[in-house]
Amino acid sequence: MLVFYLTLGVLTEFVTTLDSHLRGPAFVMEPPPRLEFSNSSGGWLDCSASGNPQPSIDWLSLDGTSVGDVIGIRQVLRNGTLVLHPFAAAAYRHNIHNTVYRCVASNSVGRIISREVRVHAGKFMFLLLLSINIDEFHVTAPVLVYCYYAWYQNICSL
Repeated sequence: MLVFYLTLGVLTEFVTTLDSHLRGPAFVMEPPPRLEFSNSSGGWLDCSASGNPQPSIDWLSLDGTSVGDVIGIRQVLRNGTLVLHPFAAAAYRHNIHNTVYRCVASNSVGRIISREVRVHAGKFMFLLLLSINIDEFHVTAPVLVYCYYAWYQNICSL
């Protein structure tokens, strides 16, 4: 009987020591609250977490379901990055390009979920209008050029 108790004591101590090294997930890099990108550039969201054992990273859609790869449009990399590839305007998908995503880090100890990331893809146009007004010009005098600029998105001034 004495051996049984000693073995049990050693086993209990081993399990306690093993458990003390376990840690639930904690975000090292949490995605931003917003991501705006153009269809010609694409975009990505980074997410990483620490813990023991090392947490796995997954992404959830607006309805809470796990998102997966959509060939040529959306890809979840092994390192936890969610990539939204450049796409033609005709390939726009509202449920992928204008939605909410959340990052999930989980291991055997626990699970954490990031804040919502609002994603918006659009077609951005950059237009430079240059207007030069010359009030007075002399060959020997320096020329002073004033430049004014404005940013527009979807024909609205930003």
